This record gives sequence, C-alpha cells and structure tokens, in this order.
Amino acid sequence: MAGYFNCYWLLSGMFLCTAVLLSGCIETNGILQVMNDDTRPLEELYITSSAEMEWGNNLLTSPLENGWMYEATVAPGSWDIFIRDTGWQYRMQLGVEVSAGETRTLNVSSIPYYTPEEGESEGEVEPSEEGENEGEIAEMTTGPIDMNGATTFSSSLPDGTHLYLPAVELPGHITRLTLSKSGETPDLGAPDLAPVGTPRTLEFDTFDPVAGGVPMARFVPSLTFPASEAEGYNPDTLFAIRISDLIFGEQDLPGHISYLPVNRKITGDFEITDFYFPDAIISDLGQNTPGNKAVRYPRRITYALGTFEGCYDWDAASLLMRFYPDNTKAERRSSHDGLSEERQRTEEAKEIQNVVVLVHGHNEEEKAFGRNSDAPLPWYFGYKRNVWTPLYDYILREKAELLNCTAFYEFIYPSYKPIFTTSPDTRGARLDEDCAAHINSMIANHKAEYEEVRLYIVAHSMGGLVSRAGIQLFSTESHGAFQKLVTWGSPHLGTPLVTMRYVLGAPAGIYRAGPDGVVTFPLGSIDNTLYAIRRAVDGFQLDTPGTRDLRFANSHTTTPHNLSLDRLFSLDVDSTANPELQAKYDLFKGSEIYNTNLRLLNTNESYRLSEKYHALYGVTSKRARLELRWYYRPYIEGNMIALGAFAYPLVMADAKQPYEGYTQDSSDGAVNIASMAGAGVMGGRYCVGDIDHEEYYGAPSADGTFHMLQLARKTASDTLYFFNIQPCESKLLIDFLEPASGPIGSEIIIHGKGFGDDLYAYFYGTSGATIGGVDAPLLPFAPVTDTAITVTVPEFNTLAGNVIVRVGEVRSNAVPFTATLKTDMTIARIYGGGVVTGYFHASVISSFVAPLRYEWHVNDVLLSTDERLGNSGDEILLYDYESGEAAHIRLTVTDAVDRVGTEEYVHEPEK
Repeated sequence: MAGYFNCYWLLSGMFLCTAVLLSGCIETNGILQVMNDDTRPLEELYITSSAEMEWGNNLLTSPLENGWMYEATVAPGSWDIFIRDTGWQYRMQLGVEVSAGETRTLNVSSIPYYTPEEGESEGEVEPSEEGENEGEIAEMTTGPIDMNGATTFSSSLPDGTHLYLPAVELPGHITRLTLSKSGETPDLGAPDLAPVGTPRTLEFDTFDPVAGGVPMARFVPSLTFPASEAEGYNPDTLFAIRISDLIFGEQDLPGHISYLPVNRKITGDFEITDFYFPDAIISDLGQNTPGNKAVRYPRRITYALGTFEGCYDWDAASLLMRFYPDNTKAERRSSHDGLSEERQRTEEAKEIQNVVVLVHGHNEEEKAFGRNSDAPLPWYFGYKRNVWTPLYDYILREKAELLNCTAFYEFIYPSYKPIFTTSPDTRGARLDEDCAAHINSMIANHKAEYEEVRLYIVAHSMGGLVSRAGIQLFSTESHGAFQKLVTWGSPHLGTPLVTMRYVLGAPAGIYRAGPDGVVTFPLGSIDNTLYAIRRAVDGFQLDTPGTRDLRFANSHTTTPHNLSLDRLFSLDVDSTANPELQAKYDLFKGSEIYNTNLRLLNTNESYRLSEKYHALYGVTSKRARLELRWYYRPYIEGNMIALGAFAYPLVMADAKQPYEGYTQDSSDGAVNIASMAGAGVMGGRYCVGDIDHEEYYGAPSADGTFHMLQLARKTASDTLYFFNIQPCESKLLIDFLEPASGPIGSEIIIHGKGFGDDLYAYFYGTSGATIGGVDAPLLPFAPVTDTAITVTVPEFNTLAGNVIVRVGEVRSNAVPFTATLKTDMTIARIYGGGVVTGYFHASVISSFVAPLRYEWHVNDVLLSTDERLGNSGDEILLYDYESGEAAHIRLTVTDAVDRVGTEEYVHEPEK
C-alpha cells in the first residue's frame, strides 16, 4: 500500500498527521481520521482495507501524542484499524465504512480494546438458545455469504476470527460460505495433544471450479484465530487441527484429522492456511457422482488450535545414557542395571580409551503421539532403539577387540524441541545446549578417571544437526577429545520437503503458482502437481520448533546448493508496501521458509571442511507412483520416500547437473544429495549406494524385524572404517589383586604389566599406586618388578575403592578392592556345676569408621546385638551353657561404611 506521511500544527492547538494510503483521484476518495483523545501516546497504527489479510507496516514514525490526529486519504470501501499504545494496550475496529468525499473521524477512546469479552458484551454475539447452561460459549456465525471469483472473500466473527480467500480468475458467483464458532471440542484421539479454545466451522456449497476453467488448487483459504484464544499456552507448542470427511484416491476417510502449521501475526493473532481445502471440493464432487459413496456431508470443515505442551516428546528431559554391547539382548545392548553383578565389576574395571556417542534423528513415530509402552526404557519409541541395534550387532560380531576399552553412550532427546532456534517462549535447554552440556560433563568425568579419552560421534538424520550444533558449544576438554563425527543421511543444508511445507502453508495471497511451461510437470500442470504435493504432506508431523529447524538453509556457503522455488511460485507481495512480508516469504531467502540459523551454523562451523566430519549418504532408486484419477484427483502413491523422489526434481536448482556422480535432484527420499553430503561443510563424503532414509539402519518394521540388515551392516562397516578407532592397547595394566579384599593396613600384591622396576621412582613419587584415591605406600624392602608391586592398604573411608597404578603421567586401568575389618575374639571359661560361663571378648584391631554394629550368634541364633558409638572397638558377651552342649559362637562386626569383620569360636561338648 503506497503512500506518504506528513504532520502539521493547527490553529486549534491540535496536531494533524496526513497520509495518502491508496493512489487515485482525490475527488473520488474519502478521508479517515484517527484522533488520539487518550492519555497514552500511540506507538503503532495500522489502517488497511478489510479485504487485505495482512496489517502491513506501522504508519507511525514517532508516537502519536494526546491531541494529535492521524488523517488518511483512502478509497471508498471498508477499512480496518489496529492500534497499540505505549502501555501495550491494543484496540481494534473492523469494517469502518468510508464513502467517496466523506470525512470519517474516529476517537481512540471510542475504539474497543482488543479482547473477545469486549465484543461479546457489546451485543455482537448471537444470543444462546433458550435452555443453554450459563457459562457455555455462545455460538457466533457470519451466516451464509456469497463468494465472487473476481474479488477477494473476507468475513469475520465479532471475536476477531477472520476468514479470507484470494480472488481467482472466475467471474460471478462461485459458492456460499458460512463461518461459525461453537463450543464443541474435537476428539483428537491422541492423549498427548489437547485442543485449545473453541473450534471454528466452515461450511460451503458445492462448486466446480474446473468446469469454469480454474484449477481447484487455487482455492486456499486462511483463517485467523484471535490471540486471546491461546492465552496462557506456550506459542511454540501450538498447531492447527483440521477435521473433515475426505475421499482420497479410492479411500473413504470419515472425520479425517490433518495438522497445519500456525503463523503468528504482528498482532499476536494466529493464522492458519488450509492448503488441504481443495480436498473438500474434490471429495464433495466425488460424493455427488454416480457410483461413489454418498453417506456423509463433506462440505463442513472444523478448525481448532491445539497444543502439545503435555506431550512426552516436548516435555521430557534429554538423556545421555551409557549402554554396554550385549549379545543376549534383542537390542544388542544393556544398561548398567541390566548387567549381572559380575559383568558390572568387569565393566567398571576396564580402562576406557574411546567414547562413542550415538545421536538419533527426528522420530517419525511421534506422528502417532504418546509414548510407546511396548518399547523398552528409556527409548519409549521403537525408532530410537532400532536405529542403533545393527551397529551394536556389527561391533559385537566384527569389532570385539574394541569392547575392552570403549564406552558407548546414546543421546536420547525430545525431537519436538528446537535444535538451535531460541524463542522467548521455549522452555528448557535447546538441543545443541543440552547435547553439549551432557557430553562436556561425561568427558570431564572420564578424563578425571582415565586422563585421556577419544570421542567419536555417530548421528542419523536430524541427529547430525544436533551433533554439529552441540560441538560448537564443546568445552576445551571435549574439543581435545573429539576425533570424528560420521553422519547418516543428515540434512546438513536442511530438508527441501520441510521448506515446501512452509511454502504451502503460507497465508493465502502470499504466493501464486508460476505459469505452465516453465518446467515439465509430471501431472499435466503446475496446479495438479502442487495439489498432489499438498495432499502428500498430510503425512508430515506437527509444526514444531524441531521441525522448523530442519528447513533448508539456501545459499549457505560460498558453494551454494539451492532450491529454485521461483520455478513453481511467484511472490504476490508488494515489497515496497510490505517489506516485512517480503523478508518472511522471499522465495530465495525468506525467514519463514528458510533456516537462517542453519545457514549461520554452516558458515561459522568450528570444523568446516575438516576430515573430522564425514558424511555417509545414499541415493535411492525408488520412485513415486503418480495418479490422476476421476475428476482431476492427482495424488502421490507412497510414503515420504516417494514424495521426496517426486518433488526434488521440481524444486532443486540445476536439478540435472552432475554432483558426486549423480544429479542434484538425487536423494535418499528424505534429504537431497548435496544436503546429505554436506556440500561446503563436511570434509569427507561417501555414498553407501542404493539406500533410502530408513535403510541405513535396516528399515525395521513395527515389530523390530530388520528387512534390510545387509545395508545396515554396510553402513556400520563404513562408519567404523572412517572412525579408524585403534585397538585397545595399554602399556600399563593391572591384571588382578592378591588378595582382592582385606583390612586397612594389610598388604596386597598388584599383578600386571608396565610397572617398571625403578625403585627410586617409587620412593620419590614419580610413580606409585592409589586405593580409593589415597596413596598406597610401597611396602619397605618389597621387590618392585615390571609385573608386580606390593603395597599397604591406606585408610580410605569407603567400603570399596579402585586400585590404580601410575607411572609418570600414565595411569593404569582401575580394579576394585574391598576393605574389611580385622577382628580378634578371646574367651575365658568358668565352670560351676554342669554350667559353663563364657566371657567372650571381641576387638576390632584395624581402622574403622564409627559407629560399629555387633551381632552375636550362638548356634545360628541371634543372641545379642549392640551398637558402639565413638572409637571403642571392644565388646564383651557373657553366655552360660551346659558343658555337655556344643556351642558355635559367631561374631559379625560392621562399621558405618559397611565394612565387615567376622570371628568364630566352636565349643566341643565334654565326653
């Protein structure tokens, strides 16, 4: 909306600001004046035609103070006004009529505040039916309104709900539409999703645009919900719900639920674009055709906002959990708690030299919502477990030599959360921050125990972006440990399919389809082709911050690999009048459809083009089956793999130009080849062959059956090849302790290798041993050899402590030693009659941690217990027994850290 703006001081003491918003003859226009008679200055003022969907630019270049008037020259018609004052109070007036030659003045104080309660209290809402309960939401309706093709369609409810359809090249009456608001809450069939506010319903009469020469794909309405609808909810968790009956292909789908992205407007309102609306037209026509089912009424569509705030995969905390390769488990690994005690001791005694972190991708199973109770903890979803099972299996089979010195961790995260996009409403850490914090802590702990460890990361799909973004936040220790990242089909430049979804979900009127003939369309025309893509993306997941971070980067480096969306669309926005919309929806760099943060990550990468980054990718030979059946119902037969194979030749720039031995439009079905290979980012690239996005890990079915295990093993083999992890090797190794337990002050021999035989080094501290972190002194005059040293157990205040030998800066593996109590028991007997009285005196003659607990058993019967506080280690038991009886006295002493000492006395009966 072009125009100019000036301010004047009038003799009356009032100030006047003027603008011409629409060009045209002054004599045929009118004047719209907004007078600020409020105490607070106005900071924002928007005046737009009621037919426009966007508010455009703020008309105020400085605050409009009390006593100032804004004057606009406007064309005759209906105009909408939106205001924000310095107290962040909003006011809105819709449908202000201005006639030719008329001057219409509105005082700010007369414009209602922007709240639905205000509108309802002014009587704009139709009254409830008699007998309705108090507190129920009263219905609102626009009533049926005619739609004419030559003009835009616009209608509103009193609460600010607004429906808009762009004009099409079809003269005269097309259909009649009714927008209404009711209190019925839709059943989403998903416990982790909740509807927000009240649904809106759109009804329309049957119409046939194709008969008039206009493709159905041109009919895409936008619906705006007022900001108050979602008050109290985190905007990052909002999405749109669409419910209607649908005939799709040969399927009859009653009450079909689709999920649409939500765009937040400058007013805070929520706008959704129903790019599935042509389905309703086709389904309606289909039901009115002889031979088709006519059992439902398809001309009714319900819309609502929803939230996934309560969803596990938004609310759950990320985990970095250690697993142990295990052939006895179907998933080929166990958690620490799943190991036997003996296996736990074996694992704890290993000298860890390598750490492998596995990072999964976006979880497709989340489309069903809720946790999968059948999946073992902590994965909750089969994918997060299955994606690594073949890798563990391969290591157990082919790389068993790594098991004695390698620790395996899995970063298990809620993939609805953002990777690296921060918004004020996002709660909890971003995934890059979460990933880095977990790994930094883990590496610090390992280095404290083992001095040096080497870090390797494997990532599938979205996990590659999570890993790379997290690496940028590594600590100095983690950077020092980091060796290599290998990714499987990761979208390093983003995913074109996700960007296409946000193009299709742009508000109505932003884009129009490009002319036929620019490219060759597989379904006859661009409208049919775009319709097929719209229908196919119904299988996509919710609009989440995690999904938005997968949008394509476009022109990310000095070696760009871009989308060419201008071959399919034209931006139908006046860049001069709407620079914000231009910036958001520009087909080459728009912030709403491309990922600016990913572009920045790729440009500023710590290891950009380094051999520490290695991308594995596949190119699938699978292709979609395209259908064009009755009444121009084009659709793509197949899953997301089929959709990707269909769409990429249309959206990739230089689609048929060679790249890595293939062409630019090649993909694994989910990610295009340049993005998987990390063009301009990843230092190493390798194609694993004809493989799709799920076959990297064997394409398991829901029951965990791996259908392409040979491909998964090849991926695992290539991963380990590029890791080039060296076999476990130690110049300094403890084999066993003799004994493995004993009291403080006792002697133990440490058997192993690499200890050296330099007695001078042991005496002067350049080498030595520790138990429980405390120096264990070398036994005087005991021999020191390369394979054995003898030390004295020092005082340490725990039950068990690891024995570690140090030679210079090199440390051995850790072997656990268990501390016990050294006790002594004596007896003095007094005979009288046939009775013997025994004074049993017990002492703890080793170091202990008070208090002590004593238990006396006579013939396996607990006779006496006593607890001694302080440092006394003495206890006396007085016991009478017949001289002809046998007596088995057993004493157990336990200190405060559960060290145990035992003594026994056996009295044989007299003969």
